Amino acid sequence: MQFYKRALAIKLGLFLIFLSPLGARDFTESNKTETFSFITRPGTIWVDESGAAVYWYNSLRLAPATDFFLGFDMGHINSNLSWFDGSLFMAGFHFGMDKTWAGFTFTSGFFSHSMLDISADKYIFLNQGGQGIFAKLETRLHFGPLTITPSYLYGEGSWEEGELYWFFGKPKIPFLQIGGLSLSLRTNLLKNELNFNWLSADLTILSNEDILLFDSGIDCGLLYYKGSLEKGNISFNTTLGALFARVALDGGLSSSNQNYFLFPYLDYNVNGSLEFYSGFAFVGYNQKFSLLNYGISVGAFHILGDKGGGEIDYKKKRLFGGGEGIEEVKLNVKGFGAAFMLLDLEFSNLQINAERNKFLSLGIKKVFLLPWGFNNLFLFDSGSASDALPGGIDKAALIRSILLSGLSLHCSISW
Repeated sequence: MQFYKRALAIKLGLFLIFLSPLGARDFTESNKTETFSFITRPGTIWVDESGAAVYWYNSLRLAPATDFFLGFDMGHINSNLSWFDGSLFMAGFHFGMDKTWAGFTFTSGFFSHSMLDISADKYIFLNQGGQGIFAKLETRLHFGPLTITPSYLYGEGSWEEGELYWFFGKPKIPFLQIGGLSLSLRTNLLKNELNFNWLSADLTILSNEDILLFDSGIDCGLLYYKGSLEKGNISFNTTLGALFARVALDGGLSSSNQNYFLFPYLDYNVNGSLEFYSGFAFVGYNQKFSLLNYGISVGAFHILGDKGGGEIDYKKKRLFGGGEGIEEVKLNVKGFGAAFMLLDLEFSNLQINAERNKFLSLGIKKVFLLPWGFNNLFLFDSGSASDALPGGIDKAALIRSILLSGLSLHCSISW
């Protein structure tokens, strides 16, 4: 069925966005001191027969002094897919310094988007626009080969009028907090890093008249280890981690907070909660030559267990027979996961000006993804196996989607 294909595409597209930092090392990173560097990365998130979701990212970094740096980042995501139409712009500014014993980095930025249209069969999300801001402070304490890095991020977001399936409303994030603590230990060959991050956020759904409809709290904890071994021009890296998340939802709809009839209900109240824990593991291999670098990473993510559920309490209009009742909802995400392979190829340190010591790097990155258990994410049955995929699949379009989705290019100039 088209709904499952499109809903899965949305989830996998989001997965691809956050996948790369956990995979192969970015070859544009350099240990040499640079006074100027510029990086640009265009790419595709998802491609199918109806269109594409593409992105680009630019980063400018200046280091006028040996211990001080500042930079500016911009990014843009645009989609003209039949089931996902909209664009998002992001920008940020950061500065900091790093001494032999301590350092810090301060970052602030914002995002904004115009009209957004997400649809999967009859399930539709429309929004007139949104915006948000964030600020992050990261400090570093160096004790020889050991570095301790605490960090804190605060953000908030708000949206304009919108329509969410059968009711009219808009999301709002009054606050978002992310705290972190990182321990890094370096030796001549080994780099070990242990990270812990926690997230706490309040996500609300308001009516278009700013009346509170739903209130939800989100708490997450992420613990992971990253290790790398470098010897000569060869390096191995691995990431092992676990994620725990808790989400609670409470609220409802009624004829008093909706502009239109809540057919066929007078009141429709929902409360529920979900907890789940998952694990992930990635292994990568990288090799550098004088001008050519390549890397490959393989890994997997899997939700190991969950618990939770909810209740729907409703009252029907008398005109349609009246009555009231309670329905129980079982939330099930256990068993959802995905395996991936990431390939990275780069021509690095191409000298373009010997006198000024300018260098150019060009590269390409591709992610291949294999999901499983995604039907468990839905609250209803997906139908028979014959209904799971639409008939008359265009093989050429399918191959094009597989090859172009998760494909990105990167280019950097530095001196």
